[in-house]
Order: sequence, then C-alpha cells, then structure tokens
Amino acid sequence: MKVFGPGDTEILRLPAYDKSLGGREFAVESAEPNVTDVFNTYPAGKYRFEGLTISGIRLEAIRNLSHVLPKPAVVEMDKTSGTVSWVPVSGGKGYRLEFERKVAGQEVLKLTLDLPSSITDFQVPKVFLGLGDYQVSNAAISKNGNIVVVEKEFSLNK
Repeated sequence: MKVFGPGDTEILRLPAYDKSLGGREFAVESAEPNVTDVFNTYPAGKYRFEGLTISGIRLEAIRNLSHVLPKPAVVEMDKTSGTVSWVPVSGGKGYRLEFERKVAGQEVLKLTLDLPSSITDFQVPKVFLGLGDYQVSNAAISKNGNIVVVEKEFSLNK
C-alpha cells in the first residue's frame, strides 16, 4: 500500500514481504504532537491511496483531508453512578467512547462504543466498575470524519 499527499508526494509505503498475507485494516498512531505540527506535516488537500490485493487486484482511492476539526467534548464522570456524560458538539456526526480499567498498571478491561450525535451520556455497567484506575476518552467525530479526543482519568479506591 502507498499513500501520496498533495503534490503527489509519497508519504507512506507499507510493503508486504510475504505476498500470501494481506491486511484487512490498520491504524497508524504516533505520539501526541501539537495540532500545528500535524497540519504542517499533513497539509489539507487530496490524498491518493494505492494498494494491491493478494490476488493481484489494484485498488485506488482519492480522499480529501480537511483541517476543520470539531470542538472537543467536555467530559464528566460521575463515580457514584458510573455515568459518563458530555456536552454535545455542534455539527458532529457522533462519538467514540472508550472506557479503560487498569489494575496495578495493567489494562484489564476496555469498552469501546460508537454512538450517534444524539447521545450525550452512557451508564457504565456496574460489573465493569471496581477498584482501580480508569481512563475515559470521548472522540468527537465531525461530518468530514475528523476526530478530536478528550481523555479523563480517575480512580476508584473504596
């Protein structure tokens, strides 16, 4: 697979060394740089994706990258009721809510939900709540597909 940015500059190449193995999906994640660095590294514009299936079929798509970001959601966690709530983001398509529980620094639970823009709270099932450290993240997804994530950490010690 190859990705070309504006000006037809190759910005990513993922070779398959074993031609009998394919990839169904992947995610590219980096350290969390500031937005200015991301915008400078990946300018707005047309991006072309090329790939080859393991059966030799060529794939190609062109997508537009926009720098228009949704506002971040303001997230609250009521530790007593286990309810995560947030202020709705205008013009949003939806949210991805992730709830992670760690015990002694090890992740023991991860719950991920894709929610429509009409939902602004979620009651975490009590079976998932127990002593430990938690991280709740809410990704506001705009109609253009861009995402802004807000994370909140808390502990339940009693």
